[in-house]
This record gives sequence, C-alpha cells and structure tokens, in this order.
Amino acid sequence: MAFKKFSYVSAAIVAAFSVSSASAGTLTHVTSGGTVFAAETFGSSSTAATGVKPGLMTYSFSSTSGIYVGAGGAVYVYLRLANGATFSTLPLKAQFTGTLLNVGGADNFVITSATMTLSSDSTTVMIPVVATAAATIGVGTTLIYTPIAGAISGVKTALSAVGGTVSATLSTSVATPAVVSPSTTTSPNSTTTQPTDLEASGTAVIAKAVQGVATAISALPTYTGKIDLTSTPTQTNYASTPGTALNVARLGSVKFTDATTAGNGLDGATPVTTAAAVTATSTTITVTPGTGQSFAVGSKLAASVDGCANMLTGTAASPTLTASTAAAAVTLTPLAANVLTGGAIDVCMTVPSTGNTATAVTPTITASLNHAGNANTTGGISTGTGTGYALTLNGASIDVNSYWGAAVKDAGYSSYVRVINTGTIAAPVSIAYINATTGVVGTSAVVITSLPAGASKMLKASEIEAIVGAQPNGYEAGRLRISAPTTGLKTQSFLQADSGKVPPIELSGAQ
Repeated sequence: MAFKKFSYVSAAIVAAFSVSSASAGTLTHVTSGGTVFAAETFGSSSTAATGVKPGLMTYSFSSTSGIYVGAGGAVYVYLRLANGATFSTLPLKAQFTGTLLNVGGADNFVITSATMTLSSDSTTVMIPVVATAAATIGVGTTLIYTPIAGAISGVKTALSAVGGTVSATLSTSVATPAVVSPSTTTSPNSTTTQPTDLEASGTAVIAKAVQGVATAISALPTYTGKIDLTSTPTQTNYASTPGTALNVARLGSVKFTDATTAGNGLDGATPVTTAAAVTATSTTITVTPGTGQSFAVGSKLAASVDGCANMLTGTAASPTLTASTAAAAVTLTPLAANVLTGGAIDVCMTVPSTGNTATAVTPTITASLNHAGNANTTGGISTGTGTGYALTLNGASIDVNSYWGAAVKDAGYSSYVRVINTGTIAAPVSIAYINATTGVVGTSAVVITSLPAGASKMLKASEIEAIVGAQPNGYEAGRLRISAPTTGLKTQSFLQADSGKVPPIELSGAQ
C-alpha cells in the first residue's frame, strides 16, 4: 500500500504518548455479521466500481490503563477493507464520530479532511486524529465510521455469490507514518506505513450476501397424472388429472419466495424482493423436454395458479406446438399478478390435437425473475433449475401371487414367470417384489426392454433376480408386481423339475 506523502506532519506535532497496558481493540458492525445484501443486487450492469453502503462501524479502544496523547500529538487510525473491497473515494470528515473526539474536552481530538489519506490501491484510509490538549484515551472510547451511499466499491465478486462477505480491519498508532513511495505492501501494519500499533487491531464482517429471492422448482410429489392408454384413441388424454374446463397434465410448479433474512440493494437498507422486481415481462419459465422426448403435438403449455383447472383463462399460454416445435424448449411469461401471490405457479400441458398422441416426458424447468426494473439493483436475476414431473403412460399392472425364487433349484426345481402383452402397444416390462408381511411394493426394475403387442416371454427366476435382486422369501412363495405401459397384461407362474423331462406345472393360472 503506497500512501501519499504527508505534508502536514512535522516534528512540532509528534505525539508525546505512553501506553500503560495494551490489549485488542474491538471493531463491531451495527448489524451483527454485516449488512446483508442480495446477490441479485450485482447484475450484468454492475462493475468493480459499483458502490454500496454498509452500516456504521464502531471501534472501541481496549487499553485498560489508558493511552496518553500530548498536546499537538496524533492518533493515526488505519481503516482497511478486505475481500477485494475498496473505498470509492476518500471518506469525509463528517463520516467519523464517536467519544474519542471529545476525550479531554468537547472536540479536543480533531479530524480534518485535508489530512486524511487514501492508499494507492484504495483499500486503506489513514485518518490522523490530533489532540489540541493533552488527554488520556480510556477503555471503551469509540471511533465510529458511517459510510455514505456508494462509499464501498469493489464488492461485486464477493457479494454476487451467496455466502460471500466483505470485512474491515481498524488499527491505531501514535507513531508518525513513515511512508515509502511507492510502497509494495497493502498491509496497514507494515513497518513502512505504521511502525507501532497501540493495541491489536479489530476486525469485523461489514457485508454479506444472501439470495434475495429463492426460486423453487417442484416435481409435484402428490400428483399422479398419467398419459391414458385406455382413451380412444389411445394416448390422447390424461388420466387422474385435475381440470374442469380442459383435461390437462401438470408438468411441475415454480415458486418465488423472498428471503427470510432480507437481502438489500445498493443502499444497504431496502430489501430486494419479488414485489420490487415484478413487471409484466420480468418473469420467465422455460420448460425443456428430456433428451429424445417431446411435448404433445397440438398441445399448448401455460403457467397457471389454479392447479391447471382452467389453464387458458387469464394465463399466458404458448403457441400451439407443432411437429417442428414440440421437441424444443418452451418459454412462458406468467402474469405479474400470479407471481406476486407468492404461491405455486403450475406448468400445464393440454391434450394433443386430433391425429396426434402424447408420449412420456420428464421436463427440465428453469425459472427466472429479473430485477432490472429495481433501481436499487444493477439488474441481477433470481433463477433456479429443477426436474419437473415425470409424465408417463398409465399402462397395466398385475400381481403374481405365487412366485418361487431361484433358491428352489437346490430342491431340484426351476421356477418361471410368463408375461403376455395382451395390449396394443409394445412396452418395457418392470417387476418389483411385494413384501409378504407388510404388503409394501419394493423398487421396480425393467426386466424386459420391450415386449411387442400380443407377444409373450418366459422368464427364469434367475433372470428376474439378476435384475430385481434375490427373492426375499427363500423357499417360501413370494409375490411379484408386474407392470408395463400397455393396454393389457396377463401372467402365469410355473415350476419344472430340473430333469426337463416333464413340462412345467402351472401354479397360478392365468392372471
């Protein structure tokens, strides 16, 4: 840190001083943990020169036996910023107050703007506090710095990331600064800038960053809608969905929530909130189908706050999707009034047009709230991305009530399950175990990649267990749940003697 030459210093005003005991001074911030700024405050138009206003900082002297300063002597105060922060300009005299100025009589210690100096890297300001009459600075004496609007800059990198902080350190000396110019150090305690500390310096966090507006993406855990294979024609409607005016599918929801601890804008006092940002075009929800997937041709997507009940009434809907646009991302602009409610905004999809079908889709949803309309920020964006609801085919499901696992081979038998796709759609077949005691269905796994319509496949128990895991009931009969996204299934269960000379015996009858 290189200070300017101090033309005001002369031998006539060198302090006569003594320190009877020395301990650590304390620097505190008016807000414990620092002034809270929203990360969204620092948007695309912010730079290293963007200034903010943290709250006031108070330094308390801690030398218990006092610090004696003779008439004409000075206490040199060094206030240094860290984490990339700098002083936008040299602070003003009026920004420094506290009981120090009145030790030994009203206004006995004097600060003048002309004698304050800013380091060449703007991280440190040196403030001479001159005693007009001899006085002793006692423990608890304070010096307070109150930043003005835009006083602290260089904070974009630290405060645009949630959890980022900026800290300050204040230290004092009664030794005349011996400045070497240009200095190669930025430390206020360097022997070239401050020979002796009166007491150990104090440090405090003066600013920290939080997310001003949280953006939550929900995959709707209580929603059970499916593409209906039993509709006529098949896959042209949705089953078990809400809706009164239209039968629609819910692909997920978005919710904007203001931070519990408000994050402020540039002024350090006004919260950055949803309400402060929302305009007719400030919010977007982008919905993208998964790799190789597409939305229903002939459908529309929309953002709704009524659970998709009347999704096209009073909502902003997409254009009708065509064969060339159904596989692309769709961007929706929800109504400002819907964003302001603070409730969930549902992403909805209508049924396909005549001659088209809906296929399985698991979308990615990205929601953004642009704060460009808030003059107290520099156009930051609250954004969040998540996986939406997995919209799949409803299909068929059958429980096999008598299944002997591969363990029966030890008794000289082989076990089989035959799966028949009696439906009209080729489909993957999944199997899960059903707990014999609790009835809880376990994790399902695909055992047949694709079973054509009208086709059947005989599965050995060893094939099933290689994928689903060992049958948990050993030699006892267990149960299976077999499912597939097709319009019909049947199953059969068999045991066969390992000699292979007799046909398998059907144990369950066709289910």
